[in-house]
Amino acid sequence: MKKKLCFSLILGVAILFLTGCVSTKGLSSSKIKKACANGDWLSPKEGTLVFGYCEDWNDFLQQKPEFGYKFYNINRRTESTRILLIEIQSNVTFIEPLPVGSELKLFSKTSQSGNTITTTYYGIAGVDLVCNKPGLLYYSTTGYKAKDELSALKMLYKYFKKSGSEWELAILDRMEELKNEQ
Repeated sequence: MKKKLCFSLILGVAILFLTGCVSTKGLSSSKIKKACANGDWLSPKEGTLVFGYCEDWNDFLQQKPEFGYKFYNINRRTESTRILLIEIQSNVTFIEPLPVGSELKLFSKTSQSGNTITTTYYGIAGVDLVCNKPGLLYYSTTGYKAKDELSALKMLYKYFKKSGSEWELAILDRMEELKNEQ
């Protein structure tokens, strides 16, 4: 009896210290799959899906006049794992596929340090990103790292997995390219 009680206690403590969670902001996986199936989202041949890893974007403004001025809210999937008292978080941030040629300005970004949350507004002047070609476009405000792009694609894939969409194949193809480069 003592052994079972001790084992249960140790197991409970281990589970407490080795837990993880997932949170999302924006569209759910099912809504994204539905948008792809209904043709509401552009395909990788017509549009550009902008994504980033561990980015704190909130909104982008599309500024090219022929596409109209429009704010795009981001979609985010955050996965966190707690090991003892340390929490490790990673996230993928992306916006819906936009027409090739779209010109984007990062409008706002929110970051958190401890209990302090800071939102920075960049305004609407200038262009930070131009969607020059169709397909996937990795964007980072801190610089490019192939390892980060691969991590982002693995998390992004969870939105498109088993959707049968062209985006699912594009993500898998890009992940394979990055794995072969390493």
